[in-house]
Amino acid sequence: MADSKLSALVELAVQPAVDDEVYIRDVSEAAAAESKRITITNIMAAAVAAVNAAGVLFAENFGYALDTALSADQKWSGIVEAGTAGATLDFGDCIYQVASDAQWELAKADVAATSDGKLGINVSIAQKSVGNAIDVLLWGKVRSDSDYGFSVRRPVFISAATAGDLTTTAPTGTTNFVVRIVGYGNTADELFFCPDNSYVELA
Repeated sequence: MADSKLSALVELAVQPAVDDEVYIRDVSEAAAAESKRITITNIMAAAVAAVNAAGVLFAENFGYALDTALSADQKWSGIVEAGTAGATLDFGDCIYQVASDAQWELAKADVAATSDGKLGINVSIAQKSVGNAIDVLLWGKVRSDSDYGFSVRRPVFISAATAGDLTTTAPTGTTNFVVRIVGYGNTADELFFCPDNSYVELA
C-alpha cells in the first residue's frame, strides 16, 4: 500500500471496534523512526485513566449539558450511580435508599422513613428483582410514556397512595404524610428530577 496523506484517508463510517488498531510513527526512536500500533482499547484505557487521575475540569462558559429533548420512552439524561434493588423495580419508579442495607426500594409519602432521605429514579430498562444491580438517576431528566402524567413547569411530588409513583398533587390531610417536591414536568411524560432536600411532614 502506497503512503497517503492523512487528509486523503477515508473516514470511518462506523464507530471503531475495541480491537481495531491505530498506527503511529515514534519520532523519539532512532533516525529511521519506528512504526508502532495501539488498539482502540489502549486509547480508551489511557483516556479513562487520565480522567480518573485528574478529574474533569470545565472551562469558563462550559458545563454539563442535558439532552435537550428525550427522544423516546425510557430515555434519560443526567447523573447516575450504581445501586442494588431491594424490591421489584420498574423503569421510572421513584426510589429511596434504605439506611440499613443501602439497597433501593419504592418511595412512598405516607411515612417519612420511605420519603425523607436520599431519592432516585430507577432507569434500568428491564424490570429488576431484589438483589439485582440497577442504575439510579440522582439528578437529570427521565421519560416514561406509560407511567408519567405531568403538567409542564409544575411541581411533582412523591405519591402517598402508590409506592414508587409520582404525582402532581401534593399529599394532604393525613398525619405523617410527607410533602416533598422531587422535580418538575418538562412535558406530560418527561420529568426534570431534582429532589428538594427539604420536606414538610403533615401533623
